[in-house]
Amino acid sequence: MEFQTYFTKQFEISLPDTYIGGDPIKESREIRREIKELKREKQPLFQRFFKQAIFSFMAADTKMLEGQNKPTTCTVNMMKAPARYANLTPEELMKSMVSQLESATDVLEAETVELGDFHAVRVVTSRQKSRGIFGFSLNSRSQGDFGEPPVEKSVTYMFTHAGQFVGMIFTTEPDFFADLLPVFEESAASFIIH
Repeated sequence: MEFQTYFTKQFEISLPDTYIGGDPIKESREIRREIKELKREKQPLFQRFFKQAIFSFMAADTKMLEGQNKPTTCTVNMMKAPARYANLTPEELMKSMVSQLESATDVLEAETVELGDFHAVRVVTSRQKSRGIFGFSLNSRSQGDFGEPPVEKSVTYMFTHAGQFVGMIFTTEPDFFADLLPVFEESAASFIIH
């Protein structure tokens, strides 16, 4: 598998060369051009993903596996660390993040890991349809209560560095997660802060 490196003012990350992406606001013209080069039936999936523009870096894999309905994605956010996170140990950060994530997703794994030069929190989550983007339930009970399968599975890496809070999220459909996890881990390990 070939990788390409994306460079931003704050960081660089390598992703498979089948990904398209960048800053969804500053590089929207380039991203739209790349989407237009895709097959017409794929374009709405990518347009919807990049329209969210809630992260400083967003990328999506144009290569979809047999049976895959939504693109595999990578999002990265770097922002000034809120004061409450600035001096937390990785273990304390993990505890805090897991408690916050549990309102929006099902936390399957949580651990601290070495990610290059960074001591990071690594969390694997799954999300059901009924949960909104900020964790608010769209129904009175979660889909898990009804035995419905999750619609996506993610691995998130979080850490603080030089007053910045860094979050990287790799997301795909649950059936493809195990096969793509080594790719996610390789991409996360390539992350460099400038």
